[in-house]
Amino acid sequence: MSGRCTKDTVGLHTSRMCVITKFIIRSDTIINHHTNPQPTQSIILLEFKQYCEIPPAPPPMQHVILFYKYAPLSSDPTIMAMYQKAMYDLCATLNLKGRVLIGMSNDAEGINGTLAGGDKKDVLAYTYAMLGHDWCLRSENDTDDIVLPDNHNDTNARSVAIHKFWKEAEQFFSSAKAPVLTIASPSDFKWSSVDAKEKDSSEESKTKDEGLFPDLQIKLVKEIIGTGGVLSSISIQDTSKGYLTPQEWHEEMKSMKQASTSTDSASAAKDTVLIDCRNHKEFEIGHFDNAVDPNTKTFEQFPRWVKENKSALKNKKILMYCTGGEIYNLVEQEKLAYKLKVQFINTIMLFLISRMLQG
Repeated sequence: MSGRCTKDTVGLHTSRMCVITKFIIRSDTIINHHTNPQPTQSIILLEFKQYCEIPPAPPPMQHVILFYKYAPLSSDPTIMAMYQKAMYDLCATLNLKGRVLIGMSNDAEGINGTLAGGDKKDVLAYTYAMLGHDWCLRSENDTDDIVLPDNHNDTNARSVAIHKFWKEAEQFFSSAKAPVLTIASPSDFKWSSVDAKEKDSSEESKTKDEGLFPDLQIKLVKEIIGTGGVLSSISIQDTSKGYLTPQEWHEEMKSMKQASTSTDSASAAKDTVLIDCRNHKEFEIGHFDNAVDPNTKTFEQFPRWVKENKSALKNKKILMYCTGGEIYNLVEQEKLAYKLKVQFINTIMLFLISRMLQG
């Protein structure tokens, strides 16, 4: 008769792979019951087996873009659905996830989005699609061989997706009787790269498969930034006014600093109010000297703060700023700038910072 037992032990572990040594011990005992009740032969066999287990690959670096543009579209849901589908198909083909909001308005909204992808070329392809046909096919603009000419019989999936989007978008804008929406410059996209594994540990299982965003959402909305309708009536032509260049902004900061130490009570700079349009947490991290903190958590609270402080802002020159990455504040700041100017049109000069960290 015989008996058998096995035993496994784990050997060496490394960060790149797990090397496991498997020991199998078999004890075979032969017993002759007729002549000797004791074992007459004992055979111990020792087998060594080695194999490697490769752990799952770490999640890829995620490349993120933030962007927005005010542009006339359409308030007709049926027509808007054309652009929504074209946008979704483009993003899905490029394996992008995130959120794009498309404003349903003939003259007051536009597009606002945050998208991420593991392959930077996929994200670049989206930016080229939004920069438009004419920009991409100019000889002086390099598209990294992502966008190929119209007459090129290509099998480049990204280029095919971009040309398809342009064709469908053109049909939409024709139906909407609106100019084609394009982003003016590559610098209008705010880029960042994020290591997906740095997400909260509670989302670790999602991170491996989903990256930074769980899905792709292309939404039709009344406002590309929710303000409860406070700013939705302001038309596009009334935005993007009153911006300062970085040099002009610098001069304003110098004037305010000098005024703060001046004994001249009639100094014009002393009648200037500098407002930080970011949330309170970001204000605490760092801000310009003499800046006012509205103590907000979301931008939706900012128009309310303006209304509550209307009397203090009258007869003042107002400067407002937010950081380049603060895309949501920057979007509605254009509209808020006009709203402030309308409210105090006879008593206020309004300036906005333009690409403060550029130039």
